[in-house]
Amino acid sequence: MPGYFTSFADLVITGEGENAIDAIEKRAGSGYQSCGEIVSSDSPLSFPFVWDLKTGRKNNFTATTMVTRGCPKMCSFCSNHLIFGKTLRKITLPEVYLGLDKLIARVSGSHLHLNFEDDNILFQKKYFLSILKYIKEKCDQNRIKFSFSAENGMDYILLDNETLTAFKGSGLTQLNLSMASMDQQQLEGE
Repeated sequence: MPGYFTSFADLVITGEGENAIDAIEKRAGSGYQSCGEIVSSDSPLSFPFVWDLKTGRKNNFTATTMVTRGCPKMCSFCSNHLIFGKTLRKITLPEVYLGLDKLIARVSGSHLHLNFEDDNILFQKKYFLSILKYIKEKCDQNRIKFSFSAENGMDYILLDNETLTAFKGSGLTQLNLSMASMDQQQLEGE
């Protein structure tokens, strides 16, 4: 599939983009001219915890992140498996906690809203609930008001009372649901 894009781009990156940044910087810094080169950045089982932090009014901070990538489903209406691959990968909990500690240190005494852009964050529910519990405790310790959203959508089939109760207790402000067909013939075709 990456070969398709080579006629439209100077450089095509496969795998995790964060792992290819060094290769991109080296080429850009050396005045390297490229036409359709493919740089492979093998997808490791883990990838770094990164966030995009925006400062709002009156010490309100919003950060956007992803802690999982990939999808074993191959739904016809979704491109996740094409973009991130068919293997569900996640950042290890220690790496997430380290990244959250750094993020919390930057916004101490404020309000932090964290938007998770993951498509399949509930595939490993205990993992996500552990992250929410950790960040809620750390924010409470640092007098930070915490809220979160999942604007990219969650699979409604994976929601249950326990999960929704945990979400409410952790400061959920917005939850978009990924709706799909319930038609058995349509589901079997995917």
